Amino acid sequence: MAYQALLQAGLIAYVTPETVHSAQRRDPHITASICMPLTTLTKGHYLRRWARRLRDFGFGREDSVMLAYGSFGVDFQRQTFGAEVILSADQPLLRHFHEQYDHIARRFRRMTCQLALPYCVAQLPTVMSPEEMLTTLLRGKD
Repeated sequence: MAYQALLQAGLIAYVTPETVHSAQRRDPHITASICMPLTTLTKGHYLRRWARRLRDFGFGREDSVMLAYGSFGVDFQRQTFGAEVILSADQPLLRHFHEQYDHIARRFRRMTCQLALPYCVAQLPTVMSPEEMLTTLLRGKD
């Protein structure tokens, strides 16, 4: 449902290589139907550095990497990096990100202000649940 709403809104949906790999281990056939229409981001410059810094805020390794893709994941086809929104059904992740957001944003600005173009203009993504995203998209149609 969330993916269809994204497509109808003309938005691009991404997936991380780690998510594809994890899903393939569970059921390759379902993975193919879910991940084929999505663009897989690749690790961009500074992604690992930012993921390490996110770990300082108490995020686990997998969560910090996923969040870092939102700022430094690369879409080579469109020649862009980062994502505007990260969707997650993981309520503890969502809550922790929002609770720590001000501290995370300060640390992100301190890091990116020292980087060369284009990385100095990287942005923190918004992190929301699929339900929040659907509500936002439906509100935009009115």
